[in-house]
Amino acid sequence: MAEPIMVMAKSGQGKSTSLRNLNPDEVMVIQPIKKRLPFNASGWKKWDKETSTGSIFQTNTFDGVIAVLERMNQVGKKIVIIDDFVYIIAQRVMNDIDIKGFDKWTELAADFNKVMKKIEEINDNMRVYILTHTDTDDNGLIKMKTAGKLIDNLLTPEGMFNIVLGMTKTEAGSFFITNGSTLDPYKTPMGMFKEKQIPNDLKMVDDVICDFYGIDNKTTPIS
Repeated sequence: MAEPIMVMAKSGQGKSTSLRNLNPDEVMVIQPIKKRLPFNASGWKKWDKETSTGSIFQTNTFDGVIAVLERMNQVGKKIVIIDDFVYIIAQRVMNDIDIKGFDKWTELAADFNKVMKKIEEINDNMRVYILTHTDTDDNGLIKMKTAGKLIDNLLTPEGMFNIVLGMTKTEAGSFFITNGSTLDPYKTPMGMFKEKQIPNDLKMVDDVICDFYGIDNKTTPIS
């Protein structure tokens, strides 16, 4: 299976900025919402299906995400980044707004599970980063933002990942949180990262993950 990594943070804390040092030729960013990347992104072009080139694919459906994942081995991408996953969930909820009953929440959970199953099926050397927003429950526990308690009762997304990074923003800048507290789900395998807070550089994070797991498919530096 590919390696799934979740990155959770409030809006504006630096999730998208962390992509800045990745080589766009080797990365596919799935955007549920069309927006500019928050750095000098001249090398990041919209995906062109005719030439199989580009680094940004826009879709807001689970099926669209799965279709992209299925093709990445064929076009030489080493990393897939979904930015921001919560909007795929929100779009599905809006599409089903007129449907009553509990079934639509069960189907939403099933769709998320299909994405995770597809990640299991693709190249072992690939990494799939799911960037998403956080929420806080009634007990003060930080969790992935979903669509409310009904979906939370069916699914605990963070439990499907070995690596869940948080983010914090201070006067010194934005940082990934590699391991958290009893109030959050942030976690990484023992020994993967030496520090609890590290710079929000996804290229650096990905290199550490590759070294830790013995993955010989690192992205190359930007030329």
